[in-house]
Amino acid sequence: MRKDHNTSLKDIRGCGPCTLSRRLLEIGQGYSVANKKFLDSMKALKCFRLANPGENPLQSRSAGKNTMTNTLEMVEINLFSQKYIAVSYCWRLSPGEDSANRGYRLQSSSRHLKLRNALLRRIIGYTKYITKQEYGKKDIPFWIDQLSINQRDRDERHVKVQSMDLVYRNCEAAAGCLWVQIQTQQELDTLGNLLRGSIAQESQQGPMLGVNVDSKTARATLQLLLCITDDLWWQSAWIFQEDYISDVRMWLLIRCRSTLLRSDLNDQLGGLSGELVVNSADFRKYATLFCLAYRQRMARDLDVEETCNKILRRAGKYSILHRYDRGAIGSWICKAMSPTVFHDLSYRRITHASDISTISANCLDYSFRLDPTRVGRSRSSLSICILALYLSNGEIINNDTDHPGKLACNVFSFL
Repeated sequence: MRKDHNTSLKDIRGCGPCTLSRRLLEIGQGYSVANKKFLDSMKALKCFRLANPGENPLQSRSAGKNTMTNTLEMVEINLFSQKYIAVSYCWRLSPGEDSANRGYRLQSSSRHLKLRNALLRRIIGYTKYITKQEYGKKDIPFWIDQLSINQRDRDERHVKVQSMDLVYRNCEAAAGCLWVQIQTQQELDTLGNLLRGSIAQESQQGPMLGVNVDSKTARATLQLLLCITDDLWWQSAWIFQEDYISDVRMWLLIRCRSTLLRSDLNDQLGGLSGELVVNSADFRKYATLFCLAYRQRMARDLDVEETCNKILRRAGKYSILHRYDRGAIGSWICKAMSPTVFHDLSYRRITHASDISTISANCLDYSFRLDPTRVGRSRSSLSICILALYLSNGEIINNDTDHPGKLACNVFSFL
């Protein structure tokens, strides 16, 4: 596949003898497949939890030293009827993150898992926290792609990836593991006050800052939001899908110093030691309200505008943006959700360009998809593939020939 998604459609049109419409038809008819979900595999979802205390930890000998190895048991879950936690994390290490990965193994194997110890420790801590809050004695199991999907089996990986949206749509909760850390009491208090609506709120006039929010508080809030959204978690296209599909079920795990006091902020920040547990939908809501209100207050400050826009691209709440910013003209909405999804995906990091069609189709619940294997092996234009996917699912574009300049932009801006 040709990665030309940053090239203007005008230049792409001039690369071959066929018209854009002819090439769209060829891709739509040649690579389009029905959205078949592999439901049987979802009824035996591989999930994991810490083994019984009597079996864990295991004393093992490594390099002549005794080391403690935690043991995980695998349980099969019916996605449609049993509770589980879906894990959302970056495969790539964050700066400063511990890469040690020999602290866990499966009951059925003597080999150590390649997943990072710190990541598994945080996930298990969260599952125990959730279990203690709402469930019985047995820890609620977690689903995590590196263990739950056989990464060495290309056929299994292809099947499961196409149906991964079901995992996040049906989970009891999703845990988004950020590496950023809240260091000071001021940062913790600022985040808590933002999440309970004291710093920014919605009014009849639109987003507005709280009456007691001075310039110092606003600046501190902006810097904190930038610090949180600079985390690699917000920059991955696959995690964009997980967060979008999970919606209110996604909970952000944000590291914090255990000595910081939460006072009356447990409803906003949770009560897990060493971690803040923040609802992603709430975070995006108040981050969006703040950025829109502060950007308006500081309309002549280009640095503030640029920082607010950067935060909104990563953590914007679409319903609020469409009401007040991107799609609003007067009191009605002129833009559908799908162009915004495609646009924001263009800012996310992705290894394989053909995955854009899979991710966008999962997010938008498209009935027709492009076969990723055939598309990936072809020399097709990524931009035309995106347009073909868009149109094959009944989306509408403005075919106004009076404005030929529209083709001077790339596919995402065109949509």
